[in-house]
Amino acid sequence: MHNKKAFIMCLVGGILLFLASAIGSIGMYGAIIAFVADQYPEMVGVLDNVLLILSFIAGLGGIGVIIGAFMLMTDRVGTGKFVIGIAAGMGLIGLVIVLAQHFMLVGTSGVIDYVNLMVSQGSGWLGAVLAILGRKMAGKPE
Repeated sequence: MHNKKAFIMCLVGGILLFLASAIGSIGMYGAIIAFVADQYPEMVGVLDNVLLILSFIAGLGGIGVIIGAFMLMTDRVGTGKFVIGIAAGMGLIGLVIVLAQHFMLVGTSGVIDYVNLMVSQGSGWLGAVLAILGRKMAGKPE
């Protein structure tokens, strides 16, 4: 059985991301697309489709990592690594956005709140790191 360690790391990482509810946010992308749509009204249809795809990818989070982990155990290692990369990346972006929103609301004076936030999201950060490391370890079947 190839990629056993990578599978386990990605599976655990995906579960941790799922438990932390680490999914990406498309709010920033929506604002950018709305700005571009105002400047180029003929692009609204294409931009709506892009936003739909981005929201689907952002919603995968830990589930996408778990799906990709199972793909590592098949001959579709490249596809599995791609899915893990997108899902873990969007989950990581989601965690960073929550952290940035916290700093924007509370400021740097809320150090205790910051520590509490990091502890509550610790499983998400650990899951993202495990998924990325597992993805890096995965290799093509022999």
